[in-house]
Amino acid sequence: MYRTAPGFIHRRIADADILVSIDVASFNGYITLNETCAFLWELMKQPQTAEQLAQSLTEQYDVTYTQALADVKEMLHTLVTRGVVQEVAQ
Repeated sequence: MYRTAPGFIHRRIADADILVSIDVASFNGYITLNETCAFLWELMKQPQTAEQLAQSLTEQYDVTYTQALADVKEMLHTLVTRGVVQEVAQ
């Protein structure tokens, strides 16, 4: 399961969704989220599996489950590597 890491604030500024770290010593800068990543970020405030996230994408957007799952796994890998999302036990 995956959830948002503590220490990041999601804000919508004009037409952009951004994540800002409240601990600039460990992460100096911000991350711009696209629309689907911002949607998934909000879902991950509560622990979610990759499969749950993919299913939510298919319900919200015109995408197949197979494509959604592949995209979710790629996004999770990137965000976990950067410390923005955490893997948590069920």
